[in-house]
Amino acid sequence: MKKTKAILGLPIISISTAENVGKVNNLIVNGNDGTVDYILVETGDKAISSLVISTRDIIGVGEYATTIDSEGVMIDISSVPDAIELLQKNVQIKNTSILTKNGNLIGKSGDFFVDDDFNISALEFIEEGNSNEVKIILRKDVITFGKNLIVVAEDVEEKILDSEEDLISDETSSFFIDPMKKAL
Repeated sequence: MKKTKAILGLPIISISTAENVGKVNNLIVNGNDGTVDYILVETGDKAISSLVISTRDIIGVGEYATTIDSEGVMIDISSVPDAIELLQKNVQIKNTSILTKNGNLIGKSGDFFVDDDFNISALEFIEEGNSNEVKIILRKDVITFGKNLIVVAEDVEEKILDSEEDLISDETSSFFIDPMKKAL
């Protein structure tokens, strides 16, 4: 699981040529599915229009680089209608107001976490009036990722994790409760 700020700016390395072919410029979020579906690529070449990589074509995201099989998976965004549609919806997770299902505005989101399959697994929560303390809301408590709001379950405040470390220990403990769940 990685925070998006650890992914943004990473070099993109083609495994077939062992070359740097760009860098991660932005993540394109699918608010309906709660996933990151595409990565917007920065190539440094102003003449080239925007390129995207489907997250299905990403081999891995490490501390140093994002890896792909070849440059062939980098596609001009104009030929990917799904990516254009998602960009037009403009679902942003960071710095978005968080509203409970019953209509209470409880704070804003900070960064968010994605798993190895680019599913959004959690988001940082900054409580209204307390910007110094960052807590964690799990994906299972999010109802909707919208353009201007994230709607969460009414009882989310009872389920918020106190820190990023709690997120990691919560994930580990759920593995030991049901190890086959992770294996499948």
